[in-house]
Formats: sequence, C-alpha cells, structure tokens
Amino acid sequence: MSLRDKITSWFQQDGVHFVAHAIPKHLVDVAYDDGPIAADRGYLRVWLVDMFLAQSRRWFQDWQPAVQGRVKLTFADQSVELMRLAAPSSDKFKTGQSVVSNYVLLDLVPFRGGLVEIEAALLALKGADHLGAVVSILAGFADLVVPPIVNTIEIATKVKEAITKLFADSDEVHLAAHNTFGGTGGANQLRAGYLAVLRGTDQDIDRTKLCIKNDKLCLGDPASATPLTGIDYMLLRFETAPTRDDFQHFSDLAQLRQDAIHGYLTGDTAKGDAFVASAIARIATHPDLINADRRALAKLVRDEMAEYKDGGRAASPDELRTWAQLVGTLERTADHSPVSLGELLGGS
Repeated sequence: MSLRDKITSWFQQDGVHFVAHAIPKHLVDVAYDDGPIAADRGYLRVWLVDMFLAQSRRWFQDWQPAVQGRVKLTFADQSVELMRLAAPSSDKFKTGQSVVSNYVLLDLVPFRGGLVEIEAALLALKGADHLGAVVSILAGFADLVVPPIVNTIEIATKVKEAITKLFADSDEVHLAAHNTFGGTGGANQLRAGYLAVLRGTDQDIDRTKLCIKNDKLCLGDPASATPLTGIDYMLLRFETAPTRDDFQHFSDLAQLRQDAIHGYLTGDTAKGDAFVASAIARIATHPDLINADRRALAKLVRDEMAEYKDGGRAASPDELRTWAQLVGTLERTADHSPVSLGELLGGS
C-alpha cells in the first residue's frame, strides 16, 4: 500500500474520530490578518508550529516518529505536490518538551487560486532508534526545497519519491490532518490561522478551551491557560503574506542582472540590453511571483540598468551593489492586474 493510500485509509477507518480544531482568532495571543487570500494577491506558507508526544508508547525505542507534510497546489500552470519531512528530537522528548517546533512544511509559494490540498501526518515506524538516522537524512534532504520553488522542483520530486519509498511500508499512521482550501467565494476559504490536531476525542478534551499562547497549544482561559500535555498533538499555522521577503534568493534573476551589468561596463551595450530583456522576460513569467511583485521587481531592475547604460553608475566592480542590496530597496505596488512583457519592458 502506498503512503498516500495508507493515510487515506487511516481517515476512512470506522471508529474513533480525533479532534481537528481551527483555533478562533480571539483565542490567539498575537494579532494577524485572517482575511481570505485571493488568487494572485499573496503567498502561502505552512508551519508545523509545535508537536507534542505524550509518553503513551515507547517512542524513539520501539517506534520512530516522523512528520510528513504534503501540499498539492496550482503552481506554474500545473498541479504539483510538494512534500517535506520533520525529524523529531529524542533529546527534547526525554525532557518532556515538544519534539518539533516551528518547522516549515511549505515555504512561500504564490496562491494562484483553485484548490490547495494540505496534509500533515505523524507516522510511526516500527523499529529501533537507528531509523532516526535515516529519517534525519531525509529531513535534511527535504530542507533543500527552498524558495524560489521553481528552482527546486526536481529536488522536490526526488524528496517525494524518497519519503514515499521509506514510509510506504510504515506500520502505522498515528495522527493525521487533511483539508482542501479554495480562494474567495468558497465555503472553506484559505486564510491565516492555527489548526490543532489531537489524538483524542471530544470526550477527552473540551475543544472550546483550546487557545494559543506564546505559539503553544494551551488549555483554559487565555489569560491563565497552561500548555497542553498528556495527549499527542500537532499544531499547524497557515501564514499568508501580501509579498515576499526572500527576493535575495532569486539567483536566476541575480545572474541575468550581473551579466547585463558586465555588458554595460565593458562597453557592449547590445549585450547589456539583451540580458536586461532576458531578466525582464524572466520576471514577467516567473512562477514564484504574483503580478504586483513582477511589476515592482521589473521596475527596480529596469531603472537600475538604465543608470548603467547611461554611464551614471561607477564602473568599478568593487562599487557594485549586490543583488541582496538591490532588492532590499524594492518599493511595493498595490497593482495586481495582469502584466504583459511589453508593459514591463517599456514601463508603461
């Protein structure tokens, strides 16, 4: 049975229904915008904020836990699945702490509309703790899938294959959460917030008493709530952002900019113009960007390159701004309308 089939089967089993509860905004001790995200108006990031394992079984001895996160979304005009893996800490478990804290299950991706399917599963592998080494290696491999995602799709595919191969024969799905979200107008809209998944029923815990305090799942009145213990749980956080904060990692654009600068500084204006056009074309079609950021980034590159072309910037390579320094000056725009290459090239 495949890993996907195993998780699906776990949800379809008759019997106990565990608690999956979205924490109301007024029971969270930090302010955030929980308005629904619209297509091409922002980005999505998913965190495994906290995972706690009660000592109800021989974790890290007879069983090796691992958290698998899977997100299926519209990306670059196709449907793709991105998979991550969290390797819990046995040292923290021994001291009664959470075994995973603030682990990114999905890094920033643009929300293109349509449906976003999200799954997080706590998997239990039967065997000695030596499996932890294998899980840790895979988790480190999964960490290579960093934004911009378009540059790591091949790695993401290998991560998915490796994780699926390791866990397809896992003995047990211990706890899992699955949901599918849509954009504005649907009944289950994608928005920022916290989701608690507990290995317990409504008879075991009063979900109305669950709240978030200092990024921890707590029980009781918000002012005096204490961290929840004695029950296995995962706490997920859905983060939405109107723009990116990681433009410095867009190495493909950084290289095209560098090539254009080299052309202008060596007197080859045609070469500089060609690389500028290539950079703008890349921005216009970049699947990791929403339209507002395409506009802002294209203007930034176009304006800087005009200075080099006109000889207004220093010719010494030692005085060149780095790509990170350049994008640090990016001015945002609220114009989310569709862009065209002609518009970005001409600045109209």
